[in-house]
Parts: sequence; C-alpha cells; structure tokens
Amino acid sequence: MDIVRLKPAQWPLWRNRLLHFAQRYGDRRLTAGGLRALIAAGGGSALPLAAPVAPPSSPFAAVIAHQDGKLLGFAFAADSGRSACLVAVHPNARSQGVGHALICGLIDHFGGLCCHVASDNPASLRLFFKAGLKAVALEEGPTGKPTLLLQTDGFGQGLRRRETPSQTASSTSVT
Repeated sequence: MDIVRLKPAQWPLWRNRLLHFAQRYGDRRLTAGGLRALIAAGGGSALPLAAPVAPPSSPFAAVIAHQDGKLLGFAFAADSGRSACLVAVHPNARSQGVGHALICGLIDHFGGLCCHVASDNPASLRLFFKAGLKAVALEEGPTGKPTLLLQTDGFGQGLRRRETPSQTASSTSVT
C-alpha cells in the first residue's frame, strides 16, 4: 500500500474521483459541509450539492492510499481540520491500517489535526483515537447529534509555531 499526499497540481485530476469515492464509501456519515469543502478546495467546481460552494479560505490537504492501481481510501482536511475533516476507506480495506495511515499523513502535513465525529460513529471514533487524537469537547453536530471535537495534543500551540516559526523566535526575550 502506498500513501501519497496530493500536490496542488494533482488536485483538479483527483477532486471528482474523491468526491465519488466519498459518496459511495462514506456510509452516509460524511457531512454535506465536509463534502462542500472538498468540492471548493482549490477553487474548482465539481458535482453540485444543494448549497452553493464558496471559494476556500484555508489551506487544505488530501492524502490517498492506493495499491495495484486501486484507490483504497483518502483523507481530506481544510484548515487543519477546523473547516473540514473527512476520511473514507473502501469496505474491503477497512481494519487494515489504511485509515490510520491516512490520518497520520494529515497530521504530518499540518503538524496537528482536529476533527468532529458523531458520538454514534464508533468506528470513526476508534480510528481517530488510535491516531492519537483526544476528545476535548462535546458539541451539537450539523444534524443535531452529539458530536465530539477531537484534537491532537497541543493542537493550537503546535500549529501556530509550525505555520509561523519567525513569531516564535521574535517573541523570545533576552534579559
């Protein structure tokens, strides 16, 4: 199995394929907002959904898992997961470490990750907990269900340091 983070130049070629994959293998668990963020990423257009698609205002990343020319799964996040975080794995590839490897790819890219997971989705909760995310809040999800906010350790601080290393150096004072 190969895990690959898509480059910006590859995104237009993959967006529709990932959207179709998500709709087919997301088990109706992926939010419409997350799918709209996937469509909006990179400023392109894809299959229409009910709500209009706004241009993305945050960086995004997509990581795919493939083997022998077959897509096994993908993970997508916008704004380190704050705006959207999706994972979809083909049913034949589940429980084989594919989802874990995909999430770890997003964590490596962003330096941390957050995600909202419905409390009645034990498979996804197990997946994110195994990848090292921890529940930090209980919120109401887009459909009114209780949803856990999951984050990697030091999510806020680590991302700021990684994205703006010059700020860390400039905030140090010598006495």
